[in-house]
Amino acid sequence: MADHIISPDGKFMWTGSEWIPAPPTTTTETTSSASVSLQDSMVGGDIQISQSSSSPEGKVSLQDSAIGGDINITQNNAEDIAEAMMNTLQRLGFSGQTSPAELTPSQEAEVEQVLEISEQLTSHGIEIDPWTEITLGNAAKLAGRTHTAQQHYLRALEIFRKNGDREGEAKSLNGLGN
Repeated sequence: MADHIISPDGKFMWTGSEWIPAPPTTTTETTSSASVSLQDSMVGGDIQISQSSSSPEGKVSLQDSAIGGDINITQNNAEDIAEAMMNTLQRLGFSGQTSPAELTPSQEAEVEQVLEISEQLTSHGIEIDPWTEITLGNAAKLAGRTHTAQQHYLRALEIFRKNGDREGEAKSLNGLGN
């Protein structure tokens, strides 16, 4: 499972094609280089990785391992998380221009996970690309989360206005109007 992206809340892990529930977690402090590799292992306690440098670079690899304690792996690269969200939405048929006609229950669950992660990013003050916000708004609208969709369209509108992007403004206003 090396190099997987863990959602900011630690509840989901990006496999490269979808978000799945993350393995059990504990607190991991990441402030310098560290590497943990468990292969065909059984651990009967918490795993804690402490780092003390200003450049956080940790690598944790768990393969065929059973953990009897908590593990927490934190991924702090917002661009990677945003890209993973967009990849999931694109796989489901969403883009800045189009959306699927409807969602299956499993697709709706995936959309809910992506929306939860996007809310966590914005609650931490991370600005998401406005076109991504439009796509998130479209996904929220299709999932029946009208208020969430409105919030995404409003954030996109604010960024587009700040950047002087009239096309983006129009797309945001169209999403709000629908």
